Amino acid sequence: MRGSKYKYLLLGILFGSLFPIGATVLVVWKNSQGWSVQQVIDFHSQLPLLQIIDLAPIILGVFAYYAGRLNDEFQEKNALAKDLTALIDTANAPIFGIDREGLVNEWNQQAESITGYSKSEVMGEHLVDNFITEDYKESVQQVLDEALRGIETTNYELPLYTKSGDRVDVLLNSTTRRDAQDRIVGVVGVGQNITELNTVRLEQDRIVKDLTALIDTANAPIFGIDREGLVNEWNQQAESITGYSKSEVMGEHLVDNFITEDYKESVQQVLDEALRGIETTNYELPLYTKSGDRVDVLLNSTTRRDAQDRIVGVVGVGQNITELNRTRKDFEQKLAAAADQDVLTGLPNR
Repeated sequence: MRGSKYKYLLLGILFGSLFPIGATVLVVWKNSQGWSVQQVIDFHSQLPLLQIIDLAPIILGVFAYYAGRLNDEFQEKNALAKDLTALIDTANAPIFGIDREGLVNEWNQQAESITGYSKSEVMGEHLVDNFITEDYKESVQQVLDEALRGIETTNYELPLYTKSGDRVDVLLNSTTRRDAQDRIVGVVGVGQNITELNTVRLEQDRIVKDLTALIDTANAPIFGIDREGLVNEWNQQAESITGYSKSEVMGEHLVDNFITEDYKESVQQVLDEALRGIETTNYELPLYTKSGDRVDVLLNSTTRRDAQDRIVGVVGVGQNITELNRTRKDFEQKLAAAADQDVLTGLPNR
């Protein structure tokens, strides 16, 4: 309770006053010379012991004042400790603590909730030996050992076993715990349950792998470029029709190195528009093959964006129309020849 130092001061003075009053009464009574103010003054002036005893209210008052102040500080620290304990216990994040031997000495309600283990079940148990998955025991023990040497770690993954045998992933910050003398006495960990996040991330990774495999094995040439026009995607069909392997083209400038001279400007324009978000369908992309031949690809360009919806490149999905173009040209030539010559007689048309 705040202000108890003044209460203690008053009590000390009152209690201390009993000593000079009692001593004075005793001296006057023993001498039996009557009760008068002058008699009391005379006794005090003649007896140094009484003068010393007269200081008792001041001395005890001062001692009581400092005792009260210490009591105030103790009460405040005790109230703060209770508030912090309640805050830890009811925090909306799993919090645990261990001592220097790695035994659990703190386990809040969220830690109970995500693991299924009550506080009474885990207190005094070895955290790593009993609650960490086997493949993470060594790394987690290392992090805790470092914290016990004063080296704190942030954002490390702590996989815990639940009571039902499932795994819970917690992203944890470890903080060294010290006593009043600044000696290290344990570790406190404050975490975030990322089990669901990890599940989503794994599913996203699986989808990315599936899409990557789909792109790579698709029965159509697919390529991609970054914002600088450098190749960053080149699937098996693109390899097949051009003769260039993925390793040969990755990081190379698509237009400068693989587009025929008469189409460089128009293709670059289409890609620049896609990099501004303007997509184009069914445009002809003539590529050089490794042997120097020309391959015609009918392409759809799609703007590529990152997680923040920023444009990071272009993906092109195409169709090899080299043979189709060749057939069309042959047909046009034959048609032109038929227009110049009678098919039946072989004579030129007039």
